[in-house]
Amino acid sequence: MLAKKISENSQSSQLLQSAKSIKANLENDTLEIGGVFNPSEISEDSLDETQKAILDKTIQTFPQLKDLNIYVGIVGQPKFENGRLTLDKDSKLKVGNLTFSIDEIAPKFGLSPDKLDRYLEQELAKLNIQGIQVENDKMMIKISQ
Repeated sequence: MLAKKISENSQSSQLLQSAKSIKANLENDTLEIGGVFNPSEISEDSLDETQKAILDKTIQTFPQLKDLNIYVGIVGQPKFENGRLTLDKDSKLKVGNLTFSIDEIAPKFGLSPDKLDRYLEQELAKLNIQGIQVENDKMMIKISQ
């Protein structure tokens, strides 16, 4: 359902729209939101400069991942500022089963931690998540169009 809403949202980046699946999980006040991507199926023409750099560095560093479905997500404490979802400064990036701090993984992509953090905030904003409500062990996410 989340993937369908994102694919219908014209604000979502082409990268988000290319996800095979998207999931969100809220546990112990920590939100994890991510998707499954296959790098070989992502059209570089539809990517912005930062997305191209991340994709190129990832394939360069891990060529065996080029044709695999890979889970990529962001994990952190959610909060809403000015009607937008943001995550705390201690957010982590998850690739497969591995979790990295922004400071740790940014240089591997050839980016500064600040640039990667700003980029992730922009991508998160494109999801247009306006609210999260937990009721009876179910998480409801409000997405605006």
